[in-house]
Amino acid sequence: MKKTLAIMALGLGIGSFSFAADTCRDTELYANMEDMRSAMRNLSFELRASNFESAAEHAQALLVSSELSAEHPPFRTQQLNEDEQQAFVENYQQSMDRLLELIADLQASIAEEDGRAAGQVMAAIDNHSRSSHRQFKARGCN
Repeated sequence: MKKTLAIMALGLGIGSFSFAADTCRDTELYANMEDMRSAMRNLSFELRASNFESAAEHAQALLVSSELSAEHPPFRTQQLNEDEQQAFVENYQQSMDRLLELIADLQASIAEEDGRAAGQVMAAIDNHSRSSHRQFKARGCN
């Protein structure tokens, strides 16, 4: 239901996307993605140290930042033709949904204090993120 509402909300304004930011770095999505990157780094450090309690806190921060990121269309959306924008945003939402599933798997592994499984899920998140960035990140935005 939440996913459907988000797609509908994004879809309603699709013909008139207006971005207050001039560059991708000036968007809420960019700030959320920076928070996600920080959480991933901290998670990796804590998992290597088998500090599952702290890792759980960073996994929660990753989840929150990811949920917030899912609410914002990528800056690249404005670089597309109007007829391409809705499909692009829907694909982005599906990608974010998959990320949220991976984070739930990560949280389960951390709760079980299974460092090996958590490491495997971290690798899957990393691969997913790389693929998603190639697909959705605006060209020239670092």
